[in-house]
Amino acid sequence: MSLGIIFNGQGAHYPGMGLDFIQEYPESLRVVEKAQVISQLPLINWLKEGGNVLSETRNAQPAIASVSMAIYQAIRPQLPAVSYMAGLSLGEYSALMASGMLTFEQGIDLLVKRGELMSAHCSKIAESYPSGLVAVVGIKSELVQRLVDHTECDELWLANFNAATQTVVAGSQKHLKVLRKVAKKTGIKGVIPLKVEGPFHSPLMAPIQNEYHEILQTYHFESSQIPVISNTDLSIHQPDKVKKLLTQHLVSPVQWKQTIDLMISKGITHLIQIGPGDTLVKMLSRDRVSINTLTVDKIEDVAKIKAFIQEEQSK
Repeated sequence: MSLGIIFNGQGAHYPGMGLDFIQEYPESLRVVEKAQVISQLPLINWLKEGGNVLSETRNAQPAIASVSMAIYQAIRPQLPAVSYMAGLSLGEYSALMASGMLTFEQGIDLLVKRGELMSAHCSKIAESYPSGLVAVVGIKSELVQRLVDHTECDELWLANFNAATQTVVAGSQKHLKVLRKVAKKTGIKGVIPLKVEGPFHSPLMAPIQNEYHEILQTYHFESSQIPVISNTDLSIHQPDKVKKLLTQHLVSPVQWKQTIDLMISKGITHLIQIGPGDTLVKMLSRDRVSINTLTVDKIEDVAKIKAFIQEEQSK
């Protein structure tokens, strides 16, 4: 058995996420309470109340990462040795914290600054250049690129390679509307607008790269015994290169399908998704990826960990 751990990204939140762990596990409560102090945000109240507050990037990033880490700390003693970690977009920061490359305290503080920077930028460009993301489902990324090319719009970019038949496109709302029309004409119905603040992982985020790079200089990254795969170039994060890659991460497409493929090529046989939602495991299921998966999102999932491990060890 070779185990990989993966963490979900922004958009995974839902009302009440993580509350059952906070109520049951003292270590989970300590994680979120510590995050509240660091962030100066009422995270536990937000988890209880739900609403639209977590739809804002500035709030979603520290909240989702805190819940992911709260769950991870609760189940960590039950996990066997972990061979690799990775996370989808925001989830990469959870992986960096869980692996020990970045302390939890610094990680949450960094995500507060990152979220505020991204939110402010998205609000600014929304005034003059409304933009966003759409997911194109049901066709391969090569066909999505052809679809984009057929629009003859210069400012559309592939932003996320989520799965074999799910690719996210970033761009202006005007050009995304053209994309939907072209897709409809060619019989492609699966073009779904995403509820996000802006065109993440595209060149439209470039104006904040320098400022974010400067912010990163005040944080310290350690070497880790658990390799963390970069969304940006599929390399294993190293302390001397991680800041450059996280800066590039803002404008580069998320290579998630390629990350999973790399994990499998490295011998990963079992994947556990930790944190709110089950999106990543669902994508693997739809792609019929030949790998054993488990989602630990709710407290009843904890009992499944032992069976997940013992089943493999009994073979």
